[in-house]
Amino acid sequence: MSKSQRTKGAVFEREVGVLFSTAFKVDTPYKRNIGQARDGGCDIHVGPFKVECKRRASLKVLRMWMQQATVSAPCVPPHVCGSIPVVVMREDGGGEPMVLLNMSDFLTMARAFV
Repeated sequence: MSKSQRTKGAVFEREVGVLFSTAFKVDTPYKRNIGQARDGGCDIHVGPFKVECKRRASLKVLRMWMQQATVSAPCVPPHVCGSIPVVVMREDGGGEPMVLLNMSDFLTMARAFV
């Protein structure tokens, strides 16, 4: 992995830490786990959540899927009427399904656990 790729990842991990810290109004900000690449583990530990941060040049397919889910949950903002757009996905041939949510919706739900 190149230095620019590591820097891009670290910057995004710090950005996500700020999102969590702001949303949960914590006294001690959530910080990235600096040794995680060497020692294993998650990028950021937030209450019961082990957060991996992934930044890519394009998430076009995922954004298209989320747009489709958002169109079927027309309340704006979604949590006002109880509708939260969710995408459930898995590979052909098995594996545990994964869930895709907008960060704002996830933060709203996660407050109950942190």
